[in-house]
Amino acid sequence: MFAVPRKTAPKRLASVVFVMIGAGLLLMGLARTGVGMTCAMFVAEIGAGMLVATFIPWAHSVLPADLRGRGMGLWCSCFYLGEFLAPVAFAAARAAKGRALGAFTLLGAASMVCGVGVLLSAGRWSAALSG
Repeated sequence: MFAVPRKTAPKRLASVVFVMIGAGLLLMGLARTGVGMTCAMFVAEIGAGMLVATFIPWAHSVLPADLRGRGMGLWCSCFYLGEFLAPVAFAAARAAKGRALGAFTLLGAASMVCGVGVLLSAGRWSAALSG
């Protein structure tokens, strides 16, 4: 239904994922009503849902067949470590900004910067991985 050319998919989709999550978090930090918060959460969760579907095929595409099992084990370990550390990062952002909405804004901006960084550095990754 939504066809994306294979060669551009991982680079651009990774950026879209980070930007969508960041935009949702940023909007959550700026929301002043329940409806606004719900819409912002919808945007963030669409991006979060795309995360696994984007990064697993990307990891598979760069790993040789004989290392995919180990590579995916490492990928899963890092993913779940990130889920464990997410509340720690949120607590630190909340302490820095003084309130939860400020933490959403800070983490949303950081995620959007990561998305732009992934997009800008994707060309270098492709050249390094292709040999």
